[in-house]
Amino acid sequence: MTANLEAVFRPRSIALVGASRARESMSGTLLHNLRTSFRGPVYAVNPRARMLDGQPAYATVFDIPETPDLAFIAVPLDQAVDVARQCARVGVRAIVVITAGFAETGAVGAMWEQQLLQVARDAHIPLVGPNCLGVLNTDRNCPLNGAFSSAQPPIGTVAIGTQSGAMGFVFPDYIQCRQIGISQLLSIGNKQLVGENDLLAHWQNDPATHIILLYLESFQDPREYRRLARQVASTKPIVALKAGNTRAGRRAAASHTAALAGPEAAAQALFRQTGTIHCDSLQQLF
Repeated sequence: MTANLEAVFRPRSIALVGASRARESMSGTLLHNLRTSFRGPVYAVNPRARMLDGQPAYATVFDIPETPDLAFIAVPLDQAVDVARQCARVGVRAIVVITAGFAETGAVGAMWEQQLLQVARDAHIPLVGPNCLGVLNTDRNCPLNGAFSSAQPPIGTVAIGTQSGAMGFVFPDYIQCRQIGISQLLSIGNKQLVGENDLLAHWQNDPATHIILLYLESFQDPREYRRLARQVASTKPIVALKAGNTRAGRRAAASHTAALAGPEAAAQALFRQTGTIHCDSLQQLF
């Protein structure tokens, strides 16, 4: 069962929990990007601020005058699960967890991550992340820069899913420099709930997306990938780069997103069976 990502890519209203007044901070940059790109209301939540970026701030999500469709969570690790519960209680339709320090850091982080996953499952809402860098949508009807990059990729037909947080930083700049027009981009982080299979299902029916690029460190569910990718690749090319091809790459994948990178031969076989175009480097991918 794949997640419905409409509230992630096309929300009507947004809350940023953990918003900061410091523009040089990640949450401050994210708040600025959201408010300068998104046409709907963006609510800043910070219990220690009354105003942020020239607009009112709210102590909790319970104080926001409406229920936001999409909530970005950028609070310290030990607060993230409680904030997710609050979002679920008010009826938020999707959550993007920017906060890092979960399973990629060890057993304690993995415990927090399982609690976060349970909150999302109990509420039946899509959870992007944790440990991710956000979402981009260039749709003129619902423009959204919910990421940390100042780059503004051109509008186009290429959709990008990246598991690596570092690549989430690199891709928007790389795309802008090469003038590759994109439709949407999602950083899936530790992909506890939303992963590449959900993106394939979403982009299969997205009229703005003609080509799909994937940067993966592990597979969400290889059997489901096989089923979905065969369907999608018959009408839209899927171009993928699988990280973790070497021992050093596997260590890097584990430290980035707690991914268990599978054997390269198995990944190549899966790509061949599904018609996925497999690349060996970022340069080849683009």
